[in-house]
Amino acid sequence: MLNQEELAGLERTLRDTSVLSAYIDVGVADPAMKGEWRVALDDSLEAIRRTIAESSADEMAEFAKCASMLDRRLGELAPEALAPGWIIFVSPDGVQHLEAALAPIPTTAIWGKGPALAPYIHLMKERHPVIIAVMDARKATIYRYRLRTLERVDSLDADHVITAPLESGGVRRTDFHPRTRGERNHDAAERARLRETRRMLARLSERVRGLAGDDGWVVLGGIPKIIAQAANGLSPMSQRVLRMDSLDVHSTHAMIADAARVGASMLRDASASRAIPDIIEKAEARSLGVIGREMTRKALDLSCVSAVYMSPLFLKTQGAAAESIIRSALDQGATVDEVSRNAGALDKAGGVVARLRFRPSGGLFGLPRVELQTPSWEEHATTQ
Repeated sequence: MLNQEELAGLERTLRDTSVLSAYIDVGVADPAMKGEWRVALDDSLEAIRRTIAESSADEMAEFAKCASMLDRRLGELAPEALAPGWIIFVSPDGVQHLEAALAPIPTTAIWGKGPALAPYIHLMKERHPVIIAVMDARKATIYRYRLRTLERVDSLDADHVITAPLESGGVRRTDFHPRTRGERNHDAAERARLRETRRMLARLSERVRGLAGDDGWVVLGGIPKIIAQAANGLSPMSQRVLRMDSLDVHSTHAMIADAARVGASMLRDASASRAIPDIIEKAEARSLGVIGREMTRKALDLSCVSAVYMSPLFLKTQGAAAESIIRSALDQGATVDEVSRNAGALDKAGGVVARLRFRPSGGLFGLPRVELQTPSWEEHATTQ
């Protein structure tokens, strides 16, 4: 899957070109519904034909050519056999981009200048790696979950080498009670065990930080007190770390993959829950935040945006405005996120908010203040 920089590059290449964007979900569980994606795609293509029926003959010919190439390519892919879904961008010059869609997305076709990016943004959350570390006092196993694939990447051991101590000169002293000697040996062994566990966890923290990078999520499982020590070693990235006591060294790969999906979703929601109120507060103070479509659009025009958050309702009901915002944000290197859950505060702020890199010297805050209110279109919201 493309990262945001690659997606921005593709958009710049095609922004002045007519493009048929197709998002196709063929990963249905019910065999009786296996061909439903084809019906949904045909309905979407027919809706486009009706929309452009009054357009120029040239546009209608371009669309017909793109639809024919899309149909031919789908026939070559046999999508129901090869992947749970596909993303395909087709221009009159041919297929410009094709990749497997590894997360569910409603089947749809979109026609216009440049590729349709809003559905792609919905899928991009799958790009972020999830690093899972499962541990006890003796061993830690590290996994990486990305694009719906779980792989084991490392295993660390605590080198618990414990020997009975000898007395000075290599001769064991006998001038104390055997029970005392046993207690001393046990204490030494316990200290050695704790020391080696701490060393293992230090190596674990370093390895996990490297694998997670700047945008990965981290899920920790195992013995609670060992998890707590590992989490302390990851304190600089604590907001991207989740402890899951239900996960332990006996968990299967399927259980670990499920924990990765659930953990990543929980961490994303928590991140958005922190970011959105902060942006709204800054917007109300006319500082480093803006809310609503008009203010976000103007901030993007001034190239001062670092991050944009949009709700599913905004993406669904404000399609053209959402596409314009996404393209401008990507063009200036801003991150773009869809907030899939608990988007009520975001919808009350107009469905879109933006964090600013800096406060422009003039112009931006000359617009009227945007009041927070429940939009009339909220009743059409869908939960995901």
